[in-house]
Amino acid sequence: MRPVGTAVAWWAALMAVWSTTLSSTGTAELVTGAACALVAASIPRLLGQSWRPAARWAAWLGPLALAIPADTARLLAVTAPRLLRDRGSAGSLRRLRPPPPGEPAARAAARRALGTAAASAPPGSIVVDWPPGGEPALVHAVTSRPGRLESAVIR
Repeated sequence: MRPVGTAVAWWAALMAVWSTTLSSTGTAELVTGAACALVAASIPRLLGQSWRPAARWAAWLGPLALAIPADTARLLAVTAPRLLRDRGSAGSLRRLRPPPPGEPAARAAARRALGTAAASAPPGSIVVDWPPGGEPALVHAVTSRPGRLESAVIR
């Protein structure tokens, strides 16, 4: 796909996501969404990268939908005692095993970018670092074991 076609496809996808989150659609909201989607769609090109996401990564959405409420409950379970008793857990840093070797550079860059966003979306974890070159991602999480979403992102 040509760069303009890629940017238009990303813009359309991001604009669709934006418009579904609106409670009401007014001119200001649509203009803001269109401008933000245009900026976001041009980020890979501005960074001098080429991203080639795989369609099968849409399977991350299922574990993501389950991880958000589950992590919210875990986060409340961990933080509520701390707030009530001024004690608590600091969470843990862990490294996720790297994705399978031999992935094309554009696919690996897309996995790092989109996988970081997906794995950081639930409130119980955040990707701190995911260096290029097939290295593992560093994740700070409430729990010490990776969840289904993190496992799906590196598959």
